[in-house]
Amino acid sequence: MQMKPDELLQQMARLIDARAKTTETNLKAEIKASGENIKKELRTEIKASGENIKKELRAEILEVKEEIKSEVKALRTGIAKKMVEQEERLEVVEKAIGASSKH
Repeated sequence: MQMKPDELLQQMARLIDARAKTTETNLKAEIKASGENIKKELRTEIKASGENIKKELRAEILEVKEEIKSEVKALRTGIAKKMVEQEERLEVVEKAIGASSKH
């Protein structure tokens, strides 16, 4: 039995529609999977970037702490030196006036 041209066209149209629907479904699934993979990669990159920033900040904080410690030590040394100088000056003045402020 031979199909009429209209029947043949209708059958071919149904097959084409079914194939198009299958292709659409497959493409949607691939796009969704690709989107999920991109999201995972971005999350991983963001997390790694955040960890790198934390490491850099910690290193900078440690560096600043060391600088502050060094500056505090220099200030203490400077203050101690000034105290000694002032005590020496006071002793010279006391000797000059004949007084003593020894405790």
